[in-house]
Amino acid sequence: MDYVIGCDEAGRGCVLGALVMAAFAVPKERELELKAAGARDSKELTPQKREELAKTLGAIGKYVTRHVSASEINAAMLKKKSLNELEAEIIAELLDAFVLGLQKKGSTINTIYVDSPDPVPRKYEQRIRKHAKNLAKIKIVSDNHSENKYPCVAAASIMAKTERDFELEKIHKIFKNEEIGCGYTHDKATIAFVRRHLHDEKLAPYLRTQWKTVKNMQIVQIDLNKFF
Repeated sequence: MDYVIGCDEAGRGCVLGALVMAAFAVPKERELELKAAGARDSKELTPQKREELAKTLGAIGKYVTRHVSASEINAAMLKKKSLNELEAEIIAELLDAFVLGLQKKGSTINTIYVDSPDPVPRKYEQRIRKHAKNLAKIKIVSDNHSENKYPCVAAASIMAKTERDFELEKIHKIFKNEEIGCGYTHDKATIAFVRRHLHDEKLAPYLRTQWKTVKNMQIVQIDLNKFF
């Protein structure tokens, strides 16, 4: 059976919680079923709809995910590794195992579609190939906004976002249902929550401390009026 694979992530720009990466494989002749089922950019769907769709899509294809913790992201950034490089390294590792597993069952994979975080998509493909071991003979189509172009990438987007929602819910429960927002830096509720718990040990495993937003919070603010 000939498969196509789509790859996407959720939570890249968040200050809270894990980054979730997903690869979704579907038999080529069933790819249009994903679109018919409602697969599209996960950001356009409500959490409830994403969860429902994840079950439907999971019955059409196969998928794997990898959760990249805030601590892992912090460690990479301290080593001056870019987020693009970290993502490429992890998706290469994920795809190596996924492709090998499908091939061992007699399937073929001719094309992998990836949503590129790099504005120059070719660079992201090159990063992936640098880290991959089993993808040399497979075509990789790296593109921006791929979730709007390829149904298998849209499916991966939904799987990643659904699991990302679950990750946020874990934090929500730890802090007794306190409002935490969506986890992104543009969310006022998220920023207010982080400020309240900036030095709380319970938040440490989930906080991306190397983000500029968090670093700025950690700078001691001096009231200059006291000196004049």
